[in-house]
Amino acid sequence: MPIPTKYVVINADDFGFSNSVNQAIIVAHQQGILTSTSLMVTGDQADSAVKLAHQNPD
Repeated sequence: MPIPTKYVVINADDFGFSNSVNQAIIVAHQQGILTSTSLMVTGDQADSAVKLAHQNPD
C-alpha cells in the first residue's frame, strides 16, 4: 500500500502590521518556509503588504 503524500501549510498572520513584519514574511516565503499569509487590512503598512504580495505572486 503506497504511503499517502502529506502537505503542511504554514501561515503568517499580520501581513501589513509593520514594515519589519512585512519583510520577515516575504523573506520566509522566498526561502520556501512560508506558504500563506493573512493581510491585516487595518495595519499601518497594509498598502506596502499589498505591493509586496504583487511582487511575490507565488
